Amino acid sequence: MQKRAAGLRARYFAQVRTPAQFNALASPVRDQIVQVVVNQAPWSPDGPETPGVSIREVAAQLGRKPGSLYRHFEALVAAGLIRETGAQTSGGRDATTYSAGGEAIQLVTPSKSGPALTALCRYLQRMAAHAGRESAAAVRDRAHRDEGDAARSEQASVSMFGWLDESQQNRLHDLLLEVADVFDKAQRRPGTKLVAASMLIRPVRLPGGRTGVEPAESGDFGAPSRRTN
Repeated sequence: MQKRAAGLRARYFAQVRTPAQFNALASPVRDQIVQVVVNQAPWSPDGPETPGVSIREVAAQLGRKPGSLYRHFEALVAAGLIRETGAQTSGGRDATTYSAGGEAIQLVTPSKSGPALTALCRYLQRMAAHAGRESAAAVRDRAHRDEGDAARSEQASVSMFGWLDESQQNRLHDLLLEVADVFDKAQRRPGTKLVAASMLIRPVRLPGGRTGVEPAESGDFGAPSRRTN
Protein backbone atom coordinates (compact mmCIF):
# COMPACT_ATOMS: atom_id res chain seq x y z
CA MET A 1 0.00 0.00 0.00
CA GLN A 2 1.27 3.44 -0.84
CA LYS A 3 1.69 5.98 1.96
CA ARG A 4 -0.56 9.01 2.02
CA ALA A 5 0.08 12.50 3.30
CA ALA A 6 -1.05 13.34 6.82
CA GLY A 7 -4.82 13.70 6.99
CA LEU A 8 -5.45 11.73 3.79
CA ARG A 9 -7.07 8.31 3.93
CA ALA A 10 -4.77 5.41 3.06
CA ARG A 11 -5.93 3.38 0.06
CA TYR A 12 -5.34 -0.13 -1.16
CA PHE A 13 -4.08 0.06 -4.75
CA ALA A 14 -5.06 -2.37 -7.48
CA GLN A 15 -1.96 -2.65 -9.62
CA VAL A 16 -2.16 -2.65 -13.41
CA ARG A 17 0.93 -4.34 -14.83
CA THR A 18 0.15 -6.78 -17.69
CA PRO A 19 -0.12 -6.04 -21.43
CA ALA A 20 -3.74 -7.26 -21.44
CA GLN A 21 -4.65 -4.82 -18.66
CA PHE A 22 -2.99 -1.82 -20.30
CA ASN A 23 -4.59 -2.72 -23.65
CA ALA A 24 -8.02 -2.96 -22.03
CA LEU A 25 -7.65 0.49 -20.47
CA ALA A 26 -6.54 2.00 -23.78
CA SER A 27 -10.24 2.30 -24.67
CA PRO A 28 -11.56 5.58 -23.19
CA VAL A 29 -14.92 3.92 -22.47
CA ARG A 30 -13.29 1.07 -20.55
CA ASP A 31 -11.07 3.50 -18.71
CA GLN A 32 -14.18 5.40 -17.61
CA ILE A 33 -15.95 2.19 -16.57
CA VAL A 34 -13.03 1.21 -14.35
CA GLN A 35 -13.00 4.67 -12.76
CA VAL A 36 -16.71 4.44 -11.96
CA VAL A 37 -16.42 0.91 -10.54
CA VAL A 38 -13.43 1.92 -8.40
CA ASN A 39 -15.36 4.95 -7.21
CA GLN A 40 -18.66 3.19 -6.52
CA ALA A 41 -17.50 -0.31 -5.54
CA PRO A 42 -13.95 -0.19 -4.15
CA TRP A 43 -12.38 -3.14 -2.36
CA SER A 44 -9.62 -3.68 0.19
CA PRO A 45 -8.52 -6.79 2.10
CA ASP A 46 -9.35 -5.27 5.48
CA GLY A 47 -12.56 -3.51 4.43
CA PRO A 48 -16.19 -4.68 4.31
CA GLU A 49 -17.29 -6.68 1.28
CA THR A 50 -18.83 -4.35 -1.27
CA PRO A 51 -22.24 -5.18 -2.75
CA GLY A 52 -20.90 -4.15 -6.15
CA VAL A 53 -22.39 -2.07 -8.92
CA SER A 54 -24.38 -3.22 -11.95
CA ILE A 55 -23.88 -2.40 -15.62
CA ARG A 56 -27.12 -0.43 -15.54
CA GLU A 57 -25.85 1.68 -12.65
CA VAL A 58 -22.52 2.35 -14.36
CA ALA A 59 -24.34 3.23 -17.59
CA ALA A 60 -26.44 5.78 -15.67
CA GLN A 61 -23.26 7.40 -14.32
CA LEU A 62 -21.77 7.67 -17.83
CA GLY A 63 -24.96 8.66 -19.65
CA ARG A 64 -24.80 5.58 -21.87
CA LYS A 65 -27.15 2.73 -22.73
CA PRO A 66 -26.47 -0.45 -20.69
CA GLY A 67 -26.43 -2.62 -23.81
CA SER A 68 -23.45 -0.70 -25.19
CA LEU A 69 -21.29 -1.62 -22.20
CA TYR A 70 -21.62 -5.40 -21.92
CA ARG A 71 -18.66 -6.27 -24.15
CA HIS A 72 -16.51 -3.71 -22.34
CA PHE A 73 -17.34 -5.28 -18.98
CA GLU A 74 -16.46 -8.72 -20.36
CA ALA A 75 -13.06 -7.44 -21.52
CA LEU A 76 -12.35 -5.76 -18.18
CA VAL A 77 -13.26 -8.89 -16.21
CA ALA A 78 -11.09 -11.03 -18.51
CA ALA A 79 -8.16 -8.65 -17.95
CA GLY A 80 -8.63 -8.77 -14.18
CA LEU A 81 -9.35 -5.06 -13.85
CA ILE A 82 -12.79 -5.59 -12.28
CA ARG A 83 -14.47 -8.69 -10.87
CA GLU A 84 -17.95 -10.15 -10.55
CA THR A 85 -19.18 -9.99 -6.97
CA GLY A 86 -22.77 -11.22 -7.07
CA ALA A 87 -26.16 -10.21 -8.37
CA GLN A 88 -28.98 -7.83 -7.60
CA THR A 89 -32.59 -7.78 -8.73
CA SER A 90 -33.37 -5.04 -11.23
CA GLY A 91 -36.67 -4.81 -13.09
CA GLY A 92 -37.59 -8.33 -12.06
CA ARG A 93 -34.31 -9.76 -13.40
CA ASP A 94 -31.03 -10.66 -11.72
CA ALA A 95 -28.21 -8.35 -12.76
CA THR A 96 -24.55 -9.19 -12.21
CA THR A 97 -22.71 -6.78 -9.94
CA TYR A 98 -19.04 -5.84 -10.17
CA SER A 99 -16.38 -4.43 -7.88
CA ALA A 100 -12.85 -3.14 -8.30
CA GLY A 101 -9.68 -4.92 -7.27
CA GLY A 102 -8.74 -2.08 -4.94
CA GLU A 103 -9.67 1.38 -3.74
CA ALA A 104 -7.60 3.09 -6.45
CA ILE A 105 -5.75 2.14 -9.62
CA GLN A 106 -1.96 2.18 -9.80
CA LEU A 107 -0.17 1.83 -13.14
CA VAL A 108 3.06 -0.12 -12.63
CA THR A 109 5.85 0.86 -15.00
CA PRO A 110 7.68 -2.25 -16.30
CA SER A 111 11.35 -2.44 -15.38
CA LYS A 112 12.42 -3.40 -18.90
CA SER A 113 11.33 -3.18 -22.52
CA GLY A 114 8.73 -5.64 -23.74
CA PRO A 115 4.99 -6.05 -24.45
CA ALA A 116 3.93 -4.57 -21.11
CA LEU A 117 5.95 -1.38 -21.61
CA THR A 118 4.68 -1.02 -25.18
CA ALA A 119 1.08 -1.44 -23.99
CA LEU A 120 1.53 1.07 -21.16
CA CYS A 121 2.97 3.66 -23.55
CA ARG A 122 0.07 3.09 -25.95
CA TYR A 123 -2.40 3.62 -23.11
CA LEU A 124 -0.72 6.86 -22.01
CA GLN A 125 -0.66 8.22 -25.57
CA ARG A 126 -4.33 7.43 -26.13
CA MET A 127 -5.37 8.82 -22.76
CA ALA A 128 -3.51 12.07 -23.40
CA ALA A 129 -4.91 12.37 -26.93
CA HIS A 130 -8.46 11.72 -25.71
CA ALA A 131 -8.10 14.27 -22.91
CA GLY A 132 -6.78 16.82 -25.40
CA ARG A 133 -9.69 16.29 -27.80
CA GLU A 134 -12.27 16.52 -25.01
CA SER A 135 -10.64 19.65 -23.56
CA ALA A 136 -10.54 21.35 -26.96
CA ALA A 137 -14.20 20.47 -27.57
CA ALA A 138 -15.13 21.90 -24.16
CA VAL A 139 -13.34 25.16 -24.96
CA ARG A 140 -15.17 25.46 -28.29
CA ASP A 141 -18.53 24.71 -26.66
CA ARG A 142 -17.96 27.32 -24.00
CA ALA A 143 -16.99 29.93 -26.59
CA HIS A 144 -20.11 29.19 -28.62
CA ARG A 145 -22.34 29.54 -25.57
CA ASP A 146 -20.68 32.88 -24.77
CA GLU A 147 -21.41 32.56 -21.06
CA GLY A 148 -18.38 34.55 -20.01
CA ASP A 149 -17.11 34.29 -16.46
CA ALA A 150 -20.04 32.14 -15.33
CA ALA A 151 -18.64 29.15 -17.20
CA ARG A 152 -15.02 29.39 -16.09
CA SER A 153 -15.37 26.79 -13.33
CA GLU A 154 -16.29 24.11 -15.88
CA GLN A 155 -12.72 23.68 -17.07
CA ALA A 156 -9.24 24.52 -15.90
CA SER A 157 -6.34 24.14 -18.31
CA VAL A 158 -2.83 24.65 -17.01
CA SER A 159 0.66 23.57 -17.97
CA MET A 160 3.52 23.90 -15.49
CA PHE A 161 7.24 23.46 -15.89
CA GLY A 162 10.13 23.76 -13.48
CA TRP A 163 13.05 22.22 -11.60
CA LEU A 164 11.71 20.59 -8.41
CA ASP A 165 13.73 19.18 -5.54
CA GLU A 166 12.72 16.03 -3.67
CA SER A 167 10.51 17.80 -1.14
CA GLN A 168 8.68 19.68 -3.90
CA GLN A 169 8.17 16.46 -5.85
CA ASN A 170 6.74 14.81 -2.74
CA ARG A 171 4.44 17.79 -2.21
CA LEU A 172 3.25 17.51 -5.82
CA HIS A 173 2.48 13.82 -5.30
CA ASP A 174 0.50 14.59 -2.14
CA LEU A 175 -1.51 17.24 -4.01
CA LEU A 176 -2.43 14.67 -6.66
CA LEU A 177 -3.69 12.36 -3.93
CA GLU A 178 -5.79 15.23 -2.57
CA VAL A 179 -7.31 15.68 -6.03
CA ALA A 180 -8.10 11.95 -6.07
CA ASP A 181 -9.92 12.35 -2.75
CA VAL A 182 -12.16 15.01 -4.33
CA PHE A 183 -13.43 12.35 -6.75
CA ASP A 184 -14.00 9.78 -3.99
CA LYS A 185 -17.66 8.62 -4.01
CA ALA A 186 -18.51 11.32 -6.57
CA GLN A 187 -21.84 9.87 -7.70
CA ARG A 188 -24.31 11.35 -10.14
CA ARG A 189 -26.85 13.39 -8.17
CA PRO A 190 -28.87 16.62 -8.52
CA GLY A 191 -26.73 19.69 -9.06
CA THR A 192 -23.62 17.82 -10.25
CA LYS A 193 -21.69 17.80 -13.51
CA LEU A 194 -19.59 14.99 -15.01
CA VAL A 195 -15.97 16.19 -14.81
CA ALA A 196 -12.70 14.49 -15.74
CA ALA A 197 -9.19 15.31 -14.52
CA SER A 198 -6.29 13.88 -16.52
CA MET A 199 -3.03 14.45 -14.68
CA LEU A 200 0.32 13.57 -16.22
CA ILE A 201 3.43 14.25 -14.16
CA ARG A 202 6.54 13.44 -16.13
CA PRO A 203 10.25 14.23 -16.33
CA VAL A 204 11.22 16.62 -19.11
CA ARG A 205 13.84 15.77 -21.71
CA LEU A 206 16.48 18.30 -22.61
CA PRO A 207 17.80 18.76 -26.16
CA GLY A 208 19.55 15.58 -27.17
CA GLY A 209 17.13 13.34 -25.28
CA ARG A 210 18.75 13.59 -21.84
CA THR A 211 16.37 13.78 -18.88
CA GLY A 212 16.68 17.01 -16.93
CA VAL A 213 18.23 15.87 -13.64
CA GLU A 214 20.85 17.79 -11.69
CA PRO A 215 23.01 16.19 -8.95
CA ALA A 216 22.56 17.70 -5.50
CA GLU A 217 26.06 19.18 -5.57
CA SER A 218 25.98 20.52 -9.13
CA GLY A 219 26.02 24.19 -8.17
CA ASP A 220 23.70 27.14 -7.63
CA PHE A 221 22.02 27.78 -10.99
CA GLY A 222 20.62 31.23 -11.56
CA ALA A 223 22.78 32.88 -8.91
CA PRO A 224 25.08 35.70 -10.08
CA SER A 225 28.61 34.50 -10.70
CA ARG A 226 31.33 35.74 -8.38
CA ARG A 227 34.45 37.26 -9.76
CA THR A 228 37.69 37.67 -7.85
CA ASN A 229 40.27 40.30 -8.59
